[in-house]
Amino acid sequence: MRGLRFLQLSAVLFTLAAAGQAHAIASLELEAGGGLNLKGPKSPLLSARVGLDLLSSFTISLRGQFALGHDYEGCGGTGTVNPACSAAAGSGYKSWALFPELRLRAPIPFVQPDLAIGVGLANLTSYADHTSFVDKTDGSKLYAQFGIGLRINIPTTSFYLRPEASASMYTGVTGPDADKLFIYNLQLLIGWSAGF
Repeated sequence: MRGLRFLQLSAVLFTLAAAGQAHAIASLELEAGGGLNLKGPKSPLLSARVGLDLLSSFTISLRGQFALGHDYEGCGGTGTVNPACSAAAGSGYKSWALFPELRLRAPIPFVQPDLAIGVGLANLTSYADHTSFVDKTDGSKLYAQFGIGLRINIPTTSFYLRPEASASMYTGVTGPDADKLFIYNLQLLIGWSAGF
């Protein structure tokens, strides 16, 4: 009798585990949020992402980011700045980026550290911090981003929070930083995930 009950209980637990695993095989993720860059001129940064999560540990995504700074046309030439113009406009930068992103995260239940890397296209319209001025890029150029995040799943919901620190590299720019510019960002993202 005890052996039969043990087998029945084992079968129920196995079925529940299998169903949970099947639910976690693939899920759609939507994510949006914003933040600021950590070093240099400050501009609001918006981010949106749609992705496909596999086995709750690997995500393939398409992500867009927008820095909502000012245009600095006429503030100076390459490597220089007009102080009066810069002071009137304030420091900041303006850009957009669109890139596929791969994300790997630890498959643990509630708090999941992750790594993300993306390579795509971006256009840096302007960048100024009162002391240097970077000319805008000539069309869309190669862009790369590496991020470290912490996904915090909200219990009994399909939502999660994800603080992220990232480093972005713009190429094809002109100015004191040669043809590359590195920007470091801190963002807070809100996400939604639904399995299928």
